[in-house]
Amino acid sequence: MNAKDIIKYGHLHVLEAIKGISYDEWKKIGVTTKWSIKDVIAHLASYEHLLKDTLNFVLKPGTPAPYIDEMNSDPDSFNDKEVSQRKSMSPQQVMAEYTDIQKQVSDIIEKISPGLLSKTGTIPWYGSEYSLDDFIVYANYGHKEGHIGQIKRFIKQNKINNELLS
Repeated sequence: MNAKDIIKYGHLHVLEAIKGISYDEWKKIGVTTKWSIKDVIAHLASYEHLLKDTLNFVLKPGTPAPYIDEMNSDPDSFNDKEVSQRKSMSPQQVMAEYTDIQKQVSDIIEKISPGLLSKTGTIPWYGSEYSLDDFIVYANYGHKEGHIGQIKRFIKQNKINNELLS
Protein backbone atom coordinates (compact mmCIF):
# COMPACT_ATOMS: atom_id res chain seq x y z
CA MET A 1 0.00 0.00 0.00
CA ASN A 2 1.15 3.54 -0.65
CA ALA A 3 -0.07 5.64 2.27
CA LYS A 4 1.35 8.81 0.73
CA ASP A 5 -0.78 8.39 -2.39
CA ILE A 6 -3.87 7.53 -0.35
CA ILE A 7 -3.49 10.74 1.64
CA LYS A 8 -2.81 12.74 -1.52
CA TYR A 9 -5.77 11.40 -3.47
CA GLY A 10 -8.16 11.70 -0.53
CA HIS A 11 -7.30 15.39 -0.36
CA LEU A 12 -7.62 15.87 -4.12
CA HIS A 13 -11.06 14.22 -4.03
CA VAL A 14 -12.18 16.70 -1.36
CA LEU A 15 -10.96 19.62 -3.46
CA GLU A 16 -12.71 18.24 -6.54
CA ALA A 17 -16.00 17.78 -4.66
CA ILE A 18 -16.15 21.39 -3.48
CA LYS A 19 -14.88 23.03 -6.64
CA GLY A 20 -17.13 25.86 -7.77
CA ILE A 21 -19.45 25.80 -4.76
CA SER A 22 -21.20 29.12 -4.16
CA TYR A 23 -21.04 30.87 -0.81
CA ASP A 24 -24.71 30.10 -0.17
CA GLU A 25 -24.17 26.39 -0.90
CA TRP A 26 -21.31 26.28 1.63
CA LYS A 27 -23.63 27.33 4.44
CA LYS A 28 -26.87 25.53 3.59
CA ILE A 29 -27.75 22.66 5.93
CA GLY A 30 -28.54 19.39 4.21
CA VAL A 31 -25.33 17.51 3.47
CA THR A 32 -26.31 15.56 6.58
CA THR A 33 -29.41 16.15 8.68
CA LYS A 34 -27.60 18.89 10.59
CA TRP A 35 -24.46 19.83 8.64
CA SER A 36 -23.65 22.11 5.72
CA ILE A 37 -20.71 21.69 3.35
CA LYS A 38 -18.76 24.05 5.61
CA ASP A 39 -19.58 21.85 8.60
CA VAL A 40 -18.48 18.70 6.78
CA ILE A 41 -15.17 20.33 5.84
CA ALA A 42 -14.78 21.47 9.47
CA HIS A 43 -15.40 17.86 10.49
CA LEU A 44 -12.82 16.62 7.98
CA ALA A 45 -10.34 19.20 9.32
CA SER A 46 -10.75 17.72 12.78
CA TYR A 47 -10.01 14.28 11.34
CA GLU A 48 -6.88 15.64 9.67
CA HIS A 49 -5.81 16.84 13.11
CA LEU A 50 -6.60 13.37 14.44
CA LEU A 51 -4.47 11.80 11.70
CA LYS A 52 -1.62 14.20 12.46
CA ASP A 53 -1.80 13.22 16.14
CA THR A 54 -1.85 9.54 15.17
CA LEU A 55 1.17 9.80 12.90
CA ASN A 56 3.10 11.72 15.56
CA PHE A 57 1.97 9.23 18.24
CA VAL A 58 3.89 6.54 16.33
CA LEU A 59 6.73 8.64 14.92
CA LYS A 60 7.50 10.62 18.08
CA PRO A 61 6.16 8.75 21.14
CA GLY A 62 5.25 11.10 23.96
CA THR A 63 4.22 13.94 21.64
CA PRO A 64 1.01 15.56 22.92
CA ALA A 65 -2.01 14.20 21.07
CA PRO A 66 -5.00 16.38 22.01
CA TYR A 67 -7.27 15.09 19.23
CA ILE A 68 -6.61 11.46 20.13
CA ASP A 69 -7.22 12.30 23.78
CA GLU A 70 -10.46 14.11 22.96
CA MET A 71 -11.71 11.34 20.68
CA ASN A 72 -10.90 8.64 23.22
CA SER A 73 -12.39 10.55 26.16
CA ASP A 74 -15.75 11.26 24.51
CA PRO A 75 -16.12 9.69 21.06
CA ASP A 76 -19.88 10.36 20.94
CA SER A 77 -19.51 14.13 21.16
CA PHE A 78 -16.17 14.54 19.35
CA ASN A 79 -17.71 15.35 15.96
CA ASP A 80 -20.31 17.83 17.18
CA LYS A 81 -17.82 19.56 19.47
CA GLU A 82 -15.24 19.97 16.69
CA VAL A 83 -17.78 21.30 14.18
CA SER A 84 -19.25 23.63 16.79
CA GLN A 85 -15.82 25.12 17.50
CA ARG A 86 -15.64 26.19 13.86
CA LYS A 87 -19.20 27.59 13.51
CA SER A 88 -18.08 31.23 13.61
CA MET A 89 -15.44 30.65 10.93
CA SER A 90 -16.08 31.55 7.31
CA PRO A 91 -16.01 28.83 4.66
CA GLN A 92 -12.64 30.21 3.54
CA GLN A 93 -11.24 29.96 7.06
CA VAL A 94 -12.47 26.40 7.48
CA MET A 95 -11.01 25.44 4.13
CA ALA A 96 -7.71 27.12 5.00
CA GLU A 97 -7.52 25.14 8.25
CA TYR A 98 -8.32 21.89 6.45
CA THR A 99 -5.71 22.59 3.74
CA ASP A 100 -3.05 23.64 6.24
CA ILE A 101 -3.41 20.58 8.45
CA GLN A 102 -3.59 18.30 5.41
CA LYS A 103 -0.25 19.74 4.25
CA GLN A 104 1.23 19.05 7.67
CA VAL A 105 -0.02 15.45 7.48
CA SER A 106 1.54 15.09 4.02
CA ASP A 107 4.86 16.35 5.36
CA ILE A 108 4.82 13.99 8.34
CA ILE A 109 3.94 10.91 6.27
CA GLU A 110 7.13 11.48 4.27
CA LYS A 111 9.14 10.79 7.44
CA ILE A 112 7.55 7.42 8.19
CA SER A 113 9.01 4.27 6.67
CA PRO A 114 6.74 1.78 4.88
CA GLY A 115 7.70 -0.80 7.50
CA LEU A 116 6.48 1.40 10.34
CA LEU A 117 3.32 2.31 8.43
CA SER A 118 2.41 -1.37 8.09
CA LYS A 119 3.47 -2.48 11.57
CA THR A 120 0.49 -3.63 13.64
CA GLY A 121 0.10 -2.67 17.27
CA THR A 122 1.52 0.83 16.94
CA ILE A 123 -1.83 2.50 17.68
CA PRO A 124 -3.21 0.39 20.55
CA TRP A 125 -6.07 2.79 21.26
CA TYR A 126 -7.41 2.01 17.75
CA GLY A 127 -6.88 -1.73 18.08
CA SER A 128 -3.78 -3.84 18.53
CA GLU A 129 -4.39 -5.63 15.23
CA TYR A 130 -4.27 -2.39 13.22
CA SER A 131 -1.43 -0.41 11.65
CA LEU A 132 -1.07 3.20 10.55
CA ASP A 133 -1.84 2.04 7.00
CA ASP A 134 -5.14 0.64 8.23
CA PHE A 135 -5.97 3.83 10.10
CA ILE A 136 -5.18 5.94 7.03
CA VAL A 137 -7.39 3.81 4.80
CA TYR A 138 -10.35 3.41 7.15
CA ALA A 139 -10.41 6.45 9.41
CA ASN A 140 -9.11 8.98 6.90
CA TYR A 141 -9.55 8.01 3.25
CA GLY A 142 -12.72 5.94 3.61
CA HIS A 143 -14.18 8.52 5.94
CA LYS A 144 -13.47 11.34 3.46
CA GLU A 145 -14.93 9.37 0.56
CA GLY A 146 -18.16 8.85 2.50
CA HIS A 147 -18.53 12.57 3.14
CA ILE A 148 -17.53 13.43 -0.42
CA GLY A 149 -20.41 11.27 -1.60
CA GLN A 150 -22.77 13.19 0.69
CA ILE A 151 -21.50 16.53 -0.62
CA LYS A 152 -21.91 15.44 -4.25
CA ARG A 153 -25.47 14.19 -3.62
CA PHE A 154 -26.32 17.44 -1.86
CA ILE A 155 -24.98 19.58 -4.70
CA LYS A 156 -26.79 17.46 -7.30
CA GLN A 157 -30.07 17.63 -5.37
CA ASN A 158 -29.77 21.41 -4.98
CA LYS A 159 -29.12 21.76 -8.71
CA ILE A 160 -32.21 19.69 -9.50
CA ASN A 161 -34.31 21.70 -7.03
CA ASN A 162 -33.06 25.00 -8.45
CA GLU A 163 -33.90 23.85 -11.98
CA LEU A 164 -37.41 22.87 -10.89
CA LEU A 165 -37.93 26.30 -9.37
CA SER A 166 -36.73 28.11 -12.50
